[in-house]
Amino acid sequence: MSDTERLLVAYADGELKPEEQRHAEQLIATDPRARHMFEIYRHTGAMLRAACGKSVYADGVTELLPGPPIGKTTRRRASMAIAASVLLAAAGAAGGWWYVSRPSDLDKLAQEVAGYHSVYSRETRHLVEVPAEQMDDLTGWLGRRLERRLIVPDLSDAGLRFAGARMLVFDRRPVAALLYVRNSGLPVAICITQSPGPSRPLKTEHYGMLGVAYWREGGYAYVIVGELGEAALDHLADRVSQ
Repeated sequence: MSDTERLLVAYADGELKPEEQRHAEQLIATDPRARHMFEIYRHTGAMLRAACGKSVYADGVTELLPGPPIGKTTRRRASMAIAASVLLAAAGAAGGWWYVSRPSDLDKLAQEVAGYHSVYSRETRHLVEVPAEQMDDLTGWLGRRLERRLIVPDLSDAGLRFAGARMLVFDRRPVAALLYVRNSGLPVAICITQSPGPSRPLKTEHYGMLGVAYWREGGYAYVIVGELGEAALDHLADRVSQ
């Protein structure tokens, strides 16, 4: 297993130190192959935890690996990588089973937004393209791209101050990213894009330290991303949906 694979497995498992986590997030945001590998490890881990007890996927598999004894954490990471390879091999033999389990368009949007946010949320002078002081220009510009009236939520009572916005791109569609800063911690983003399809209820995920909440309603997808816990994500999602 390569160093990149070990890094991505550890990130999927939430076991990286802050500096390693930042490296993994930047790799996922900029390298499509790394992003695909990370999704395989993340989904594999979830499938193994659902199908087996923790002891099944955490121990024993690495006895197949040559080399000196390894610790419990490294053992679990290696086990996940091996399991992912086995699942992919089975997918090919079964005529494409893996593709049934691939993330939906909405899931992919949330992953892409998280990847973007892991990079641009650490900017200071260039956090936004259009600052909050130019609100009319900002809402007009992004509203035209989204083909809707754009309302910027006031979240000051949640400790978030609107800083401005930038435009992202997902699947050739514009994504409006509204950036909020706070007294402590990295900024939080609320992203909106056109998303045809049936409504989808709120779903939350965590990518390392980043929490992501997303849903689809009325032909638009909404994503909230930041270093937030599930309760904070739920609260913000309720505010934004209103």
